[in-house]
Amino acid sequence: MDLFRSLNGFVYSELKPDEIRLLVISPGQRQDSLHGSLRHASLDAQPQYMAISYAWGKLSFDCILHMDHGYIRITKSLHDALRNFRDEHAQVVLWADAVCIDQAGLKERNHQVSLMARIFSQAEEVLVWLGEATEADHVAFRVIKFLEHTRLQTLVASELHDVNMDAGLEAVFNDHMLPVLSDSICPCCSQRIDWREDGLSHAFNTLTSVWEKPWFQRLWVVQEVALANTATVYAGSCRVNFTSLEFAAISHSMHIDSQPRGTSDQQRKAIRHAIVVIWLITRLMRQSPQAPQTVLEMLLATYDLCTSEPRDRLFAIRSIVKGTGTILPDYSLSLPELYRRLAVSILSDRAFEAVDRSQHMACPSVVLALVGTQETHTSADHISWVPDFQRLTIESEKKHELYELHSWNFCAGGLSNFRPQVQALRPAVLQLRGRIVSWVTAKCVHSQHRFQDVYGYTDDDRTQYWNNVRYTTVPWYLRCRNFAREQPSASACREAELRRLLSHGQIIEEQDGPSFAACEAIFDPKGDRTREELQSMYRDLNPFLAWRHNGWFIDASRVLASTSNGLLGWIPETATVGDVICVFEGAPFPFLLSKKSGDRYTLVGDAYVHGIMHGEAWPEDEGNIETISLV
Repeated sequence: MDLFRSLNGFVYSELKPDEIRLLVISPGQRQDSLHGSLRHASLDAQPQYMAISYAWGKLSFDCILHMDHGYIRITKSLHDALRNFRDEHAQVVLWADAVCIDQAGLKERNHQVSLMARIFSQAEEVLVWLGEATEADHVAFRVIKFLEHTRLQTLVASELHDVNMDAGLEAVFNDHMLPVLSDSICPCCSQRIDWREDGLSHAFNTLTSVWEKPWFQRLWVVQEVALANTATVYAGSCRVNFTSLEFAAISHSMHIDSQPRGTSDQQRKAIRHAIVVIWLITRLMRQSPQAPQTVLEMLLATYDLCTSEPRDRLFAIRSIVKGTGTILPDYSLSLPELYRRLAVSILSDRAFEAVDRSQHMACPSVVLALVGTQETHTSADHISWVPDFQRLTIESEKKHELYELHSWNFCAGGLSNFRPQVQALRPAVLQLRGRIVSWVTAKCVHSQHRFQDVYGYTDDDRTQYWNNVRYTTVPWYLRCRNFAREQPSASACREAELRRLLSHGQIIEEQDGPSFAACEAIFDPKGDRTREELQSMYRDLNPFLAWRHNGWFIDASRVLASTSNGLLGWIPETATVGDVICVFEGAPFPFLLSKKSGDRYTLVGDAYVHGIMHGEAWPEDEGNIETISLV
C-alpha cells in the first residue's frame, strides 16, 4: 500500500458505502497522452459504464494518466487498454480497478472488493484486454471467428462422415476457409505457409499466441467475465465475443490430442490455462450444474491460476460460489486466520446431508483429507487440521475426486452426519466425536503407485507402456504382496482380499489391457515362476494393466501399512509408526493422528484401512465414543 501512496500525485476523495468511482476518459487520438477524471456513482442508481478485465502485468508503473487535479501512475498494460478504448470524439466512461480503487487505502480496498461482483454484473459490457495485437494475433482472431461461424457445419460433417470432430473440422476448413487463403508468411515463425498442405495445423498454431496471454493465467478474470452481461475480447484492434473462444479452445485441444505425442508440448502447456478459464467462465455464465458449485470445488478448479495477493485466492471467487459463509474481504487478516475461517466454513456446510448418492458430492471431511496431500508444517503455531489453500495441487484435486466417488461407498465413521465443532473461545481447536481403533506398526516404503495411461498408439507409446509395467507396476505389486504376507494376519493375503486391498477397496471390472500371454515374459523374465503364480499375478494386476484407467481412482499419496489390530491399509506418506488410526463420526474414511499432549492430537491425513471401511470399527455403544481434539 505504501508503494501506491508514493506513486501517485493524486488525492482520492472518500466514497460512500454504496458508491464506486468511474473513470471518464477524455477524447483523443491514439498517440495522444491520456487524460481523464474520476466521478462517484451509486451502484443503486444503475450508472452506465464499461468495466475492463485485464492482467496488471509487471508491477512497473511507468505510464501516466493525467487527472484534473494531479496524475496517477499506471502499468503499461492498463495504459495500452485505456488508449485502445478511448474515443476520438467523445468521453468514455470506464471502470478499472487500479484507478477506480484507492489501492493505498486498506478500508476502501476491502469494501470495494466486496462490491466487485456488482461492479462487473452491472456494467453494460466487460472489455477483456489481452494486450496489443501481434501479427499472429491478427490471424488467430480470424481463425477464432471462422471456427465459431462454422461450428454447426463442423458437427454436421463429423456426423455425416462418421469421423471425429477434428476430422470434421478439417473437412469444413478445406471447403470454406482454404478458398479465401493464399500462400502467405506465417506470423509465428516467418515461414511460408502452404495452406493446402498444412492449413489446419498452421491455423491452430496461431491460436497459441492468444492462449499464451497473461490474462488466461489470472484468477480474478473468472468472476469478472462470468458475471458480465456481455463480454468482448480485444487484442489491439482485433476483437471477438468471449463465447467464440469456447469452440476455438475445444477444437484446438482436440486437434492437439490427435497429433503424435511430443509434437505440440508448447501448445499443450499454453492451452491448459485457457481451457480452464474458458470452461469455468462459460459454464458459470450458463449456470451449468457442471460448473463448480462450492468454494472448495472452485479453489481446486483454479489452483494453478495466479493472484498477486494470496488472500485473493478466496476473495476473487467468493461471489460466484456457495460456502464462503460470512467471510468478507479483509486484507488485514493473516493468511492462517483467513484459511482457518475458510476451513471452518467448509466443514460446517450441511449441504452434503441433503443430497442423494447420485449427486456424487464430497463429504466435508475432505477438507481434513487435503492436509495429507501437503508437506508437513514445522512452525509451532500451525493449525494441523487447516490445509494451506495457497498450496493446492493436482493431488488435492484428485483427493476431492476420490471423496466425490466414495463418500457414499464407505462409512468408516458410521452412518450419522459429520458435524465437527469449533468453540469461540478456542478457535484453533477442532473437536470431533470419534474413536481411536489402532496404531501404525509398520510402513511399506516406496509403495505408492502412479499409473501412466497410454494416450497414443505409436511404437514409442507401447514401448513406454511396457517399460512402465516391467520397471514400475510389477515391482510395486511384488513389494506390496510380500509386505502383506510378512504381517501376522494372513486374512488380507488371500487372492481376492489382496486384489481388493491393492485397489483401495474398489470393485473394478476387468479392464481393457494386454492378454495374459503378452504379460508372461514381463512377469517372469527369469522363467522361475509357476504358471499358477503367473495367472494369480495377472488377475491381481489386471486393473493396473489397463491402457487407460477410466472410472476408478487410486490415491497415489498413500503408502501401504500394517496396524496394531492386524489389519492392512493405505496411509499418508508423512505418517510414522506409532501414529494412531481414528474413525470420526460420519466421515467415510478413517484418519491418522499424531499425539500432541493430553487429549490433543495433530492431524496427519486420511487413510484406507481394509476391514473397517464399512463401519466395522464404529461402536454401537455411545459410551465408547469420545471427543477428540485436533490442534
